[in-house]
Amino acid sequence: MINTVNNGSAKQRRGMLFVMLAKRLMFKKSFIALLLLIPLLSGLMSAAAKEDSGVMTVILVAEGGESSLSHEAADYLVREESVVNFKIYDDAEAAKGEVRFGKSDAAWIFPEDLEERIAQYAKDVSGKAELVTCYQTTENTLIRIMREKLNEAVFSFLSEKVFDRFSEEEVLDRYGFADRDALDRYREESAMKIRLVEFEYLDSAPVQTDDSGFLASPIRGLCALAALLCTLAASLFTLKDEKDGFFSRLPLEKRLSGCFAANVTAALISSAAMVISLAIAGTFTSFVPEVLSSLVFALASASFCTLLCRVFTSPFALGASIPPLTAVMAVACPIFLSVKLPVSVDFLFPVTYAVKGVRMNSYLLRGLLYSAICLAAAIILDRVRLKRR
Repeated sequence: MINTVNNGSAKQRRGMLFVMLAKRLMFKKSFIALLLLIPLLSGLMSAAAKEDSGVMTVILVAEGGESSLSHEAADYLVREESVVNFKIYDDAEAAKGEVRFGKSDAAWIFPEDLEERIAQYAKDVSGKAELVTCYQTTENTLIRIMREKLNEAVFSFLSEKVFDRFSEEEVLDRYGFADRDALDRYREESAMKIRLVEFEYLDSAPVQTDDSGFLASPIRGLCALAALLCTLAASLFTLKDEKDGFFSRLPLEKRLSGCFAANVTAALISSAAMVISLAIAGTFTSFVPEVLSSLVFALASASFCTLLCRVFTSPFALGASIPPLTAVMAVACPIFLSVKLPVSVDFLFPVTYAVKGVRMNSYLLRGLLYSAICLAAAIILDRVRLKRR
C-alpha cells in the first residue's frame, strides 16, 4: 500500500512538473510564434502544391465534344498530382504557338476520334495507330519522363477496349453469355484490386505511394525543423533562467535533469503540433507509425538540445549557433531531397528521424540510440563542468 501511494505521488509530481513547464512555455511569446509556424508551414506547402509548379508546362488540347474520350483523357491528366502544370486549350494552333514561343514545353493533341482510333488499335494490336500528337521544340529527360504519364493515360483507355474485344470474341460469342453489364462491373471492380508494382522500403511495410502526394516529405521535414526550433527556444529559456538564478535552489548535479525535463516538455508540445499539422495538410499516414515516430523525434530533439545546453553554456552562444545549425539541417537532412555528401551527417540531427522514422522502422531504433548517445554526452560534459568548479 505504501509503495502504491509513493508511486502515485511520484506520478502526480511528474504530471505537475509537466504542467508547470508547459505553462511556463505558454507565457513565452517567441515560443508561441515558433509553435504557430508549424501549421503555417504545412498550410503554405499544401497551398503551393495547388499552384503552378514552374517545373514544366504541358498544354492539352481535347478535340470533340465535352463527352468525348479526348476530354476524358485530358481531365485524367489534369486530376493527377504531378510536378507538371497541365493547361487545357481548345485550339490546337494556339497551343502550337505557345510551344513555338517558349511559353509551354509541349502540347499534346487528343483527336476528336480518339475512341475510334483506340478501338481500331485494340482490334489489331500489332498495327500502328496515331492516338495522340505531341508538339515540342526540344527534347530533355523531363519531357521523356512525362510522356510516360501520357502513355499511362492512353493505356488505361486502351486496356478497356482490349477487354471489350476479349469479352465479345471469347465470352459473348463463344459461350453465349450475353450479360454485358455484369462484364463491365467485373472490369471496374477488378481494375481497382490489381497492383502490378509494389514499392517497399528495405525494413518496413509496403509504401502507399498514392496517399500523400509528392510534397509529403518536404512538409514533414519543414514541420520537424520548426518543431526542433521550438525545443531550441526552450533551451534558450532554460539557459537564461539558469544564468538568472532560477535553478539556484536545485542542486548542481540535478540541474541537467531540469534542463532535460524542460526540453522534453517543449519537444512533446511541438511534436503534437507537428502531427496535427500533418493531419490537416493531408500527409498523415496512419496512427501508430505517426505517434511512434513523433515520440522518438521528441526524445531525440530533447536529447539533442540538452547536449547543446552543455556544449554552449551561455544563451548568447546557443542563440548564435541556431542559424548555422538550421541551414546545415535544411541541406543535410532529407527534407526536399537527399544530398549525397562525402560524409553522411544527416544522422546527427533529429529531423532525419522524423522524416524517415515514419516509413523505416530501423530509424525508430536509430533515433532511440541517438537520444541515448546525446544524453550520455551531455552527462559527461556536465560532470566535467562540475569538477572544474
